[in-house]
Amino acid sequence: MTRDRFNGWFGRRRLYRVLAAGRVMVFVGALAASAVLRAAQPEVLLAGATQAASDAALITRGAYLAKAADCAGCHTAAPAGGQPGHEASPVPFAGGLGMASPFGTIYSSNITPDPANGIGRYTYDDFARVLREGIAPGGKRLYPAMPFPSFAKINNDDMHALYAYFMHGVQPVAQPAPQTRLPFPFSQRWALMFWDWAFVPGGQYVSQPGRDAQWNRGAYLVQ
Repeated sequence: MTRDRFNGWFGRRRLYRVLAAGRVMVFVGALAASAVLRAAQPEVLLAGATQAASDAALITRGAYLAKAADCAGCHTAAPAGGQPGHEASPVPFAGGLGMASPFGTIYSSNITPDPANGIGRYTYDDFARVLREGIAPGGKRLYPAMPFPSFAKINNDDMHALYAYFMHGVQPVAQPAPQTRLPFPFSQRWALMFWDWAFVPGGQYVSQPGRDAQWNRGAYLVQ
């Protein structure tokens, strides 16, 4: 065998060995990566399950708070008339309840997460401002038929729970509520800023250190 043929043969053998070793390394690496992924998967699943449970608990708490605040009482229209046994059923939280006032009828709004007719486009900050200050997105001031002075002291944890419930625990309803149209000058909502200044309390509820947890809880719900 000549030197050139020997070198060529030896070079090919060496190349084959390198390629084979490379394949083995790739295979071993793939096995190791698979093992790591399998080991990490339970942690990922556990984190996802924990988050889902946390979200569900938040929505459940929000549902309880919505009942405590009787949101459905004002934001659900009165049953419509009809033949006995065929009366139209009101849709919860879809609004449309007419509330008589000395200035005219004020209609409650749709507070389902429908993006066009309800509050589906509200951010958390929008939602919190409506409940605490009576100011809707765009600076629209609400008439105090919406009892936002009674919600001004809601703490942040409960506000987040309410927001989670109305965004994820209530079915959206594509039903516009009637528009409130009061005669002049009561149609000028900007003037409500003076009423708000006089009657809307500022700040969240602060627990009284001289009282126990049960008393503070009662005071919080009342106020």
